[in-house]
Amino acid sequence: MSNIKEFKITPPFEKRNKDMYTLTTDDFYNHILPKLREYITKKPREKLIFDFSKIKKINPLVIPNLLCVGVLVNNQVGIRPKIDIPPSYDGSKIMGFLHSMDFYVLADEIFEKVDQGKLGSGSTPPPEVHKVLRFRIGTENDTHTAIKNLVNETLNSVRAPEDTPMLPLRRQLRDILQELVENSWHKGKSDCFVSFQVISSDQKAYIAAADSGMGIFSSLEKKVIEDKLDGENQECIKTLIRKGRKKGEKTSHADLYAIIAAILYRRKPTSPHKEVYGISHVLNSCKRLGTQKDKYGIEFGTKICIHSESVRLVIDHDLNKLLPEILPEGNAQDIAEQYLDIILKSKDSFTTEQRFRGVHFEMEIPLPLRRYKNR
Repeated sequence: MSNIKEFKITPPFEKRNKDMYTLTTDDFYNHILPKLREYITKKPREKLIFDFSKIKKINPLVIPNLLCVGVLVNNQVGIRPKIDIPPSYDGSKIMGFLHSMDFYVLADEIFEKVDQGKLGSGSTPPPEVHKVLRFRIGTENDTHTAIKNLVNETLNSVRAPEDTPMLPLRRQLRDILQELVENSWHKGKSDCFVSFQVISSDQKAYIAAADSGMGIFSSLEKKVIEDKLDGENQECIKTLIRKGRKKGEKTSHADLYAIIAAILYRRKPTSPHKEVYGISHVLNSCKRLGTQKDKYGIEFGTKICIHSESVRLVIDHDLNKLLPEILPEGNAQDIAEQYLDIILKSKDSFTTEQRFRGVHFEMEIPLPLRRYKNR
């Protein structure tokens, strides 16, 4: 019998209704991350176990972050953590879900290996296509094709109303994914994990991207120090980044200032389909995808969560609309201050002290799609 102690991270399901055992992004940021910090800070020799024995569902937006956590523990502690999902009825369904999205193909390099014989026996994969991919630095030539195939395969599993132009939709989704991956490579100097799923009953696409890179603040600060900013609104960017460091130390809102700076930092496009290049292009693409109405007739738009280092900013459709797609020359600083003022006054827009190395996006995008009846 092994004498190695175990350090378990268990989501706090005991406080919920028995029908709400879903692992959400809020669980990840509010519970898993603090526990992970406790584990890494103490640097124990214990075996790290993510105890998912009470989970019935996993939100697909959690998956890239979970893989990044595994990479982080590998790099900082030098061990492979374990994901504990029992071979019960619910456990089998979850494992089947993870298996069908190729999670274990990536996880076998990061986590303790899972017995292949236990992977979702008897479970039925979701009718819509959903995948998680790892885009490694140095694979630029293969990435465009991989993203194109991912979007096409996913959208081919659903259908749109006849008056919906699919080509622009596919192009916008490909651009969003490509932008997120390139941000991880060129700014974070990191591999990027991406998940993409369309759930027709929600009328939404779910996109998540996560890396273990240097974070937005460090990336932009390096450019400011080395005088290598090459986009628009450079003085505004420099002001925001310098505002994030006092007496040599990062301020509590430094990562929030950096996220706003990244949104306003608009580089020249490298594609004829892009007006601007950067995170702002992602936000503009989401804005153009518009809104939809749920089954109760209530309108909903895009929800975008951007996490960098210690701050998580939630940008809903109304907040996104406040950002002009084209910034009037010389007005970037005024817009930045107005945007920050709105965010700082809102209790729901941002949270701090959620430390996690890298940059992490979670997006819910309304789409006019329905599942094929024969699927």
